[in-house]
Amino acid sequence: MKIEVDTHVHTVVSDHAYSTITEVVAEAAATGLKGIVVTEHGPAIPGAPPPFFFSVSPMPREKARVRLYFGCEADILYSTGELDIYADQLRRLDFVIAALHQPVTPPSKRERHTRAIVNAIKNPLVDCIAHPENPAYPVDMDVVVRAAARYDKLLEVNNNSFLVRPGGERAYRDMLGACADQGVRIAVASDAHIDSEVGRVGRAFELLRDIGFPEDLIVNATFDGFENYLHERRARVETFVARNEIFFEGCRFEF
Repeated sequence: MKIEVDTHVHTVVSDHAYSTITEVVAEAAATGLKGIVVTEHGPAIPGAPPPFFFSVSPMPREKARVRLYFGCEADILYSTGELDIYADQLRRLDFVIAALHQPVTPPSKRERHTRAIVNAIKNPLVDCIAHPENPAYPVDMDVVVRAAARYDKLLEVNNNSFLVRPGGERAYRDMLGACADQGVRIAVASDAHIDSEVGRVGRAFELLRDIGFPEDLIVNATFDGFENYLHERRARVETFVARNEIFFEGCRFEF
């Protein structure tokens, strides 16, 4: 098992990370990655870039023969699924991750966590839920996976979780078993905050191999597979925007 695209990478633009885009790309090239998604935190996280960062990026499309994708890790603010990045910005990104983070959304009850994630999944501009196993935010994983299946969204296996969010392996096993049963695709990602972590997903793959998870459900296992997913995303977003132009006036979405 391997990944050719790392779908969750941070740089010094999120000021709790340690490496520049140049350092991150150099590491990606050295480890044989064909692409990375730069997913800086949404502005509600302390030290995150300001909102206008997600409107325009000077980031090149390719550097050192590594394809660069412009994404984000938006914060889920409430159980409604509202995010901290404007819809008109989300529509222009290549890949949108959404997640619950303790500095932004205080942990509450299981039902509220579940509702927040499910409502984020319903958002047509969201692609993937980051670290859905987070022990700080227990959820009804069956409900989350069913929502991902219904809306054809991705759930993440986050290698960094094994270091900074220990205690979620049981939730991951439940999630992955349900994903395999229902054909829900996943993204396996480093959540790198320093260049040496880019593309490093060994702990995640140990778990996937242990349960016999089907590789064809890993959307970023190959570059072509990830590009095919992005083609789906563009079609979904274009259809949604065409039907809902009234929403694109700088307001955030609430589902």
